[in-house]
Amino acid sequence: ANATALMLGDGTQIGRLLNEGAIEATTNTTEGDSAIAVDIASGADVTSITNLGEISAQTVGESGNATAIIDRSGQLTDITNNGTISATLTSTAQTVMTPGAIRAIDLSAHGASDNVTYLQQRETATEDVNNDGTIDENDARTPQLSGDVLFGAGDETFSVLAGAVDGNIDFGTGNV
Repeated sequence: ANATALMLGDGTQIGRLLNEGAIEATTNTTEGDSAIAVDIASGADVTSITNLGEISAQTVGESGNATAIIDRSGQLTDITNNGTISATLTSTAQTVMTPGAIRAIDLSAHGASDNVTYLQQRETATEDVNNDGTIDENDARTPQLSGDVLFGAGDETFSVLAGAVDGNIDFGTGNV
C-alpha cells in the first residue's frame, strides 16, 4: 500500500519545517505503490524546509514510486539541506523492472512566479563529535541528496557547497 510519513494538508500554516531527526516512509509493493516522506498539499502554507537530519522515502519491491519531498502548494521557496534527502527503489524482482518515479524533491507543480532556492551545505559544527580535541568540519555530517529533482515553471537556484548529489536535475521551464 501507499505510505506517507508527514502530510501537511490543505490549511496547514507552519511557515518553516525544521527536521533534526528522521522523517521516513517505506512501502513494500508489487503493485507500484508510493512512499512519500513529506507531502505538502495544495492549500498548505510551508515556505521553507531546513533538514539537519534525514528525509527519506523507500520503495521495496518489483516497482514503485519514492518521493522524499513533494510540494503541491507552490508556496515552498527555500530548501536547505545539511543532512540527507533521499529516495530509493530496492528491487526484489528476478529481472530488471522499469522503476517508477524516484524523486528526492518534486516541485513540478510550481508556477512561473514560484521561485525556489535549494542550498546544500555542511552545517557548522558546535561540538567535538569525533573527539580529536578540535571542533572543525570533521565534526559535521556530510550532506547528501539522492534521487531526481524536478523544478517547476519558476526561477530556480540550485547550490551544492558540500556533499554529494546522485540523481538527475530537471529545471523545468524557469530560469536557472
